[in-house]
Amino acid sequence: MNRLLAAQVVGRVMRSGAYSNVLVQAETRDFDPRDAGHVRFLVFGTLRHLVRIDRVIAGYSKRPRIDPNILDVLRVAVFELLETDSPPHAVVNGAVESAGTLGGPKVKGFVNGLLRSVERFGDPSPGDRVERFGLHRDVLDALDDCWGGDVTDAFMGASFEPAVTVARRRRATVEVGEAVPIADFPDAFEVGLGVDSDDWAVQDAASIAVGASVPLSGHGLVLDMAAAPGGKALHLYDRLNAQSGDGSRLILADAHPKRIVRAQKRLGKVGWHPSWVQADARSAPFADDTFDAVLLDAPCTGLGTLRRRPEIKLRINQSDVQRMAGIQAKMLSEAIRVTRPGGTVVYSVCTVTGAETIDQVAGLPGRPPDGLPGEVWGNGILLAPHLTGTDGMFISSVDVS
Repeated sequence: MNRLLAAQVVGRVMRSGAYSNVLVQAETRDFDPRDAGHVRFLVFGTLRHLVRIDRVIAGYSKRPRIDPNILDVLRVAVFELLETDSPPHAVVNGAVESAGTLGGPKVKGFVNGLLRSVERFGDPSPGDRVERFGLHRDVLDALDDCWGGDVTDAFMGASFEPAVTVARRRRATVEVGEAVPIADFPDAFEVGLGVDSDDWAVQDAASIAVGASVPLSGHGLVLDMAAAPGGKALHLYDRLNAQSGDGSRLILADAHPKRIVRAQKRLGKVGWHPSWVQADARSAPFADDTFDAVLLDAPCTGLGTLRRRPEIKLRINQSDVQRMAGIQAKMLSEAIRVTRPGGTVVYSVCTVTGAETIDQVAGLPGRPPDGLPGEVWGNGILLAPHLTGTDGMFISSVDVS
């Protein structure tokens, strides 16, 4: 039952902190593509509209408390009734059946009655922008301050659209077959399911742009400062191999041992077994002027990835933005310290708040990396779903003197 599984995934995302994209993939690994796609559609759609959905449920329910598992069934069903063309009788019957599995006959009657009311009367009082987008008001206000309301609306609207599957061709000799090249992003292709991991690395085009931005023309050491889970590190490794056949001058570091272990397993599957340095990038264990180039793909609020992880917007408020900005500033200072004069620090974040992007490189000799699409923003460039059809990503190349 796709609807019941979708409800269970929504519940785990909301109550355990799981990421929807990771959980959906794990739970539908053995499904045929059509059923897996249906579960993904239900989960992502419910999470995108969850603030409105919960208000509608509360408005029609006479119960002071709804069992969380039943609430999840209602959430998925209300999403379908309000936001899709699914046959209402199929939606209601499926939800009633799921509720019976979880809670018995009395619960079935409650679910049936509530959903019949939603089917008949819809949403009697559509909410404001905050509810429509599902962001905390302070975060929405901060985006409006940076961009203006129209651009914020365009970004959020595009973030509600599903993301295509994109992969990077790891070597120029790889046959592309039916993969569709993505304009302005070299070696990025829209692909189907089941691409060969030895030849392809599944990454959004914005992430591919980050790996392509790091200058590797010298002969000195290169540092990926927060390298787990390893996707951008693999890109740097592939580029070094293509240039000189030697990826050994690439150093990988990360603060989190569990993330390092997962990255080691991931990279080991494609035959690369690099050494790692466990290190907090806020206090890097490297001498001054050590590296020719440093990639700092910094931890961030992740608001640029809402197409793939819509629940992030429900978890982030402005205090989280400021906390992450403080961490990023310390990391960037360390990245500059360990880079030799004449070298480059590439600073990137998959978010779009001003505090985590333009403010971090304000006053530094940062510039937009060459050859990328997007929109120049401060001392860097912004890629975003409403601009480039990609995840939201800010990239700045900081020249160290």
